[in-house]
This record gives sequence, structure tokens and C-alpha cells, in this order.
Amino acid sequence: MPDPSKYDNGRIMLLEEEFADPLLSEENDKLLKAKLKFEPNDINYIIIQREDERLDLIQEIERIKQKYDDDTKKVLISKILTAERISSDF
Repeated sequence: MPDPSKYDNGRIMLLEEEFADPLLSEENDKLLKAKLKFEPNDINYIIIQREDERLDLIQEIERIKQKYDDDTKKVLISKILTAERISSDF
């Protein structure tokens, strides 16, 4: 896990509007060094908020070209759950 003490603001992430601010490119560079590295088989669930987000996420997973084969992508897609579904099921 990245060490938050290595960053000036003590955070390891920025809000979307902060990340997009060109004045924070130095902070953005620091965050790029703090990537959490994992492989598809480390993922048990991909939880999204709403069902209408599912297609966009599937398309993003399908765009992964270089590192993972089609079977790996299919397994990742099968792990997508929605918070809506979870709350209605339980």
C-alpha cells in the first residue's frame, strides 16, 4: 500500500477536480508513483453503483489490449456487481 506520509498533503488520492487542475501536475506526478499494482486474479468483485454504469465498464475492460487475453477479460466482466443489486438481494 502506498505510504501517505510521502505526499505533502498526507493523502494518496486527489478529488477528480483536483486531479484535472494543470497547476497540480507535480501532485499528479507523485500519485503516478503510488500506483497500486495487482493482477486480474487478485480481483474477487468489481462493484459499481448503478446498473447503467455496467456497459461503460465492460467496454473499458474490453479495451485492455496489451496485457490480458480475451478469457481473462471475460472473467473480469463476470465479476461486475452493482450496489443496487446487492442492496436489493440482501
